Amino acid sequence: MVRPKTAENEEDQRRQELVGKQEIPETFPIKEELEEQSVKQEEEQMQVSVSESSAVCMKTEESSQGEDISSETLVHTQTEGDTGHSSGTDNDDDWGDPMSYSVCVQIPPLSPGPSLNQENPGTLQIKEEPEEPSVKQEEEQLQLGKKRSMVWEHFDLTKPNKVRCMLCTQVLSYTNNTSSMLRHLRARHNTDQSQPSTTGPSNSGHYPDMSKKMLDEAIVDMIIKDGQPFSMVEGEGFTNLLKILDPLYKVPCHKTVKTMVEERYQQKKKKAEGELKKASAVSLTADMWTSRNMDAYLGVTCHYLSDNFELSTILLGVQYFPVTHTAAHITEAGSTMMAEWGIADKVCAMVTDGARNIVESVNCLSIQNIHCFAHLLNHVVKKSISQTSELDTMRSKARKIVGHFKSSCTAKKKLAITQSNMGMPQVKLVQEVETRWNSTFAMFQRMYEQREPLGAALASLTSTSNLTSFSAEDYDAINQCLKVLRPFNQATAELCGEARVLGSKVIPITKMLTHAITVECNQMDDGVGAILATHLKNNVKEKMSGLEKVTSLSLATILDPRFKEVAFCSPSNAQAAVERLSRECASLIELRTQGEVQPQPSPAPSDDNNLWALLDSHVVAQQTSRASHSATEEIQRYLKEQHIPRCEDPLKYWESHKIQYPNLWRLAQKYLCIPASSVPCERIFSKAGELVSRRRCRLKPSTVEKLLFLNKNM
Repeated sequence: MVRPKTAENEEDQRRQELVGKQEIPETFPIKEELEEQSVKQEEEQMQVSVSESSAVCMKTEESSQGEDISSETLVHTQTEGDTGHSSGTDNDDDWGDPMSYSVCVQIPPLSPGPSLNQENPGTLQIKEEPEEPSVKQEEEQLQLGKKRSMVWEHFDLTKPNKVRCMLCTQVLSYTNNTSSMLRHLRARHNTDQSQPSTTGPSNSGHYPDMSKKMLDEAIVDMIIKDGQPFSMVEGEGFTNLLKILDPLYKVPCHKTVKTMVEERYQQKKKKAEGELKKASAVSLTADMWTSRNMDAYLGVTCHYLSDNFELSTILLGVQYFPVTHTAAHITEAGSTMMAEWGIADKVCAMVTDGARNIVESVNCLSIQNIHCFAHLLNHVVKKSISQTSELDTMRSKARKIVGHFKSSCTAKKKLAITQSNMGMPQVKLVQEVETRWNSTFAMFQRMYEQREPLGAALASLTSTSNLTSFSAEDYDAINQCLKVLRPFNQATAELCGEARVLGSKVIPITKMLTHAITVECNQMDDGVGAILATHLKNNVKEKMSGLEKVTSLSLATILDPRFKEVAFCSPSNAQAAVERLSRECASLIELRTQGEVQPQPSPAPSDDNNLWALLDSHVVAQQTSRASHSATEEIQRYLKEQHIPRCEDPLKYWESHKIQYPNLWRLAQKYLCIPASSVPCERIFSKAGELVSRRRCRLKPSTVEKLLFLNKNM
């Protein structure tokens, strides 16, 4: 506050001038009463707050009535966060009023109270208060102070009043209670947090039944899918792993796991039985297998079209077969299995590998037997190779060379170095498997590709005096044979590569192989390749020409919208297949008509019943004629439609055309479920070989069957 210059405040003006010139004395003469009063006020304020400043400023001003300067004394104390201003700001310039002044007063030490500064005895040394906690510190204190509710295992505190769900990242308001979080977990995630958490240990000391059940089921799934032994759950490494992941979880013993596998088997079998009841027609594949324990098994797989018209496969069983493998015993086992699954009247065909005992048993069951096309193709090629003597000799020589590089570390390393020096990829040679002809193709192909480094490696090895490399003429002959065999290798790869190959592909593949081998015979000059092509052509004609007359395969080909009649080599066989399809379609229409017409009451027996016999026969004939006409019309409309691309799924076509062709759609369900080979059954045995390993050689046959059933039907 600036005071006007008057005669009444001359002394005040003189003092202000002295302050501006910094000539004011170090101490200001104040009355002892005022000093004692100031000291008392300072002491009282220090007892209230520890953070008072060390300097006490006294400011005097004269009242507006002209009172003496000493008549009113104001004592100001500066504390942290409070400057004494009415504005409440921390700006230091507000104290710089040029018309005001402050005087420092030396206060003697007080006892008890803050200690004096040793360096400057005239000032007080008071401990500063700690700063106010930051937002982050408040959040940490709030995190530490929150209740130990199980919901916090699913929520993260992002702000003092906001939480985020760690399951769906939704942000909720938080008001020091967990009600909203509990409602969110129950509504969105179907989780009841009134029990201990399912994702980790809790403070309650027991484990929730739901979470333990989930972990037990996961262990069963792992054993079934990976083929692990039951004793794995008692292994030290596995138990330590689960103890680290969840200390409260108690791992079940191997007997308990085995019991859970049994329960799972019963559940899956009941579910599979329900699915087969819905199927209108099924086909089977069957084969025999012997384990490393010399235990024989009969495996049977079932194929059908599901409700959404997709080809589905169910393993009916891998039945222990301790008796001799006669046709009578196989027939009995097959009949029992079909009756158990309730499909005895639904089986339209069975695909086998052509073994005599199995074929006889299929005939005894009154089921049409279809020779596995993959086995048939393998037999044709192997027979043709053995009939070509020069190629068979080269095959034996190639087996010895590959066997040497497979068994000798020095030869293997030498071949790798030679390949690297020649700038070629370091690949290994392929050894032939006796039972698979395509492994012979792979062996010759790899040797022809690596002929240069292979010849150099053989020449540099001193331990291969009894092995000689192929000559240039030999490699030319191998190349010719590879060219002849390449279409057969493609067909084999297609049959074995796809998960499920329809039987409708058998006749088209046969036609393409016949065409390819005929072209090679006409174009190839005399040599090993030409001889091999001739043998292949003759064997294909002998073993595969009759496939077009197999009812199931021919009807499946006609019902495949990718092929129809054009897939047949013989037009007469194609026309015969269309006629058979017309007859089956007419029979189906007639059965449906009889089911829709209400049965008429039988006339009373009398002597004149013969009067109506002729009329009744004409009515039946007319119904049959109409059914035949309707079937022919439906088939002709279907055959006139454009073929769908070969890469498209024929089952999807029938799913979208079942209203347009209702009778053919039902026949497609019957014949398009037949597989082209018994490869699905052989894959079961490949898994069985992994299951009955050295670690699990004491498994009971019943346990093997249940594990394989669950592995393939999960």
